[in-house]
Amino acid sequence: MESLADNADRRADRVAAVVLTVFVVASGMGGAAVLHWASNVGADDAFWSPYPTMAYPRAWPGLVQLPDGDIMVVGGLSTGGPTATTEVFDIDEEQWIPGPTMSVPRVGHTTTLLEDGTVLAVGGETGDGATASAEVIDLSEGVCYPLPDMILSRFGHAASMLPSGRVLVSGGSDGVTDKWSQAEIYDPGSQSWLPADAMSQPRQHFSMHLLENGEVIAVGGGPDAASELYDEAADSWHGEADMLKKRICAASILTPSGHVLVAGGIGDDYELRSAEMYDPDEGLWFGTDSMRYTRAHFTLSLLDDGRILAAGSWSDLEGVSNTAELFCQCSMTWSTTTPMLSARGGHGAALLPDGNVLLIGGRGVDGVTSSTEQYTPPTLPPEPPPTPPPPYCEPKDILPFVALVADAMPGYSENGLVAKVLVAQKYFEEGDLGECLRVLDAFYNQVRAFLNNEHVDEEEVQMLYEAYASVVDCLGGEPQPEIP
Repeated sequence: MESLADNADRRADRVAAVVLTVFVVASGMGGAAVLHWASNVGADDAFWSPYPTMAYPRAWPGLVQLPDGDIMVVGGLSTGGPTATTEVFDIDEEQWIPGPTMSVPRVGHTTTLLEDGTVLAVGGETGDGATASAEVIDLSEGVCYPLPDMILSRFGHAASMLPSGRVLVSGGSDGVTDKWSQAEIYDPGSQSWLPADAMSQPRQHFSMHLLENGEVIAVGGGPDAASELYDEAADSWHGEADMLKKRICAASILTPSGHVLVAGGIGDDYELRSAEMYDPDEGLWFGTDSMRYTRAHFTLSLLDDGRILAAGSWSDLEGVSNTAELFCQCSMTWSTTTPMLSARGGHGAALLPDGNVLLIGGRGVDGVTSSTEQYTPPTLPPEPPPTPPPPYCEPKDILPFVALVADAMPGYSENGLVAKVLVAQKYFEEGDLGECLRVLDAFYNQVRAFLNNEHVDEEEVQMLYEAYASVVDCLGGEPQPEIP
């Protein structure tokens, strides 16, 4: 099993080739192309329309899409604090129906659809502090029945179904002793909680996804950008490559290709608009085009045509937003779409059978809302499936390039050559490949000027050109002509 340090070394060795190739191929670019950023959808025929309101205002509700397609919301923050109520949206009748009331109010909890069609509600903040309680909501009987308490009280945790049908619950906080790294497993057969291996670091307001290989990935919510995987058979977590950004309160989604898209969230005291994807085959993260808006406490929804809708946002930093945008997996780009009817964040989202997306509740301009609205996507041609990358190119990636420049031209760092390559490295790590290309071209223009002024010799320029051209080719740009 690789250590975190070994994994970080492996990522450093291969990240340039993996990231750059995915961008070049997914955008359909050849070696002489430049990065293409999709234009705003702008005049598309997408629209939002009001939908029936819930019986109760609620933000940060638990949300489960039931086997028959109906949508169940569980608890959440209401006008007077956390609520114990549940309700179900009947997609055939297009109306909300009251569901059974839980034993305690909950917000910051998790809800998981079990294999028998019941719903597991776990933990949360009750208004009197974090709870270790859990219960099963059985709509067929119209009841909620309590389960044994978890080992720890927690809210802001994450939950994921395991291949065995058991449920992994990890992280969160009890509101007193900071964040948890501890994990535990609910066994529906015995209706009991079992201790599980702890994560490598504490996490809160993060997400977990069950990957196609049966492992669960934990993303965000920690003190740094580390991600990690849980292996049920071994009952162990193992480190995976770091994300490009530290994120909390981000949104994430598992794509049909098996990748995990993570976007937005809050970094070091500021909201993010950057996005990145996890490639489970390579165990690496790579950057995508950034969203057009910063977002936290928002939703990502997979549309029938393969696009992903990002909607809304709320935070103490930026307030509430009604903006929306679409991510195209083939081109790895975001484009704006028509704004929502109401600004909201901390809401729920579900895909309706007709391909529309229903947004539910959330925190709006005037506080917690019971309103809902649906998004009808634009009638654009379906995205083709992402093209698998070809064998990785082998560029002189940017970090060795920095060392090469510093070694070849030690007396010129004050003239900005090394500084320019370091700036290019910064843009590369942030996934802004367009700016990376621009700075690399500026670097080479300065090298040409130095040659004209006889500050460098032709042998040095030739060596630097080969390294420069290799990086630019792999970025999908067009190197400047070699100096004759």
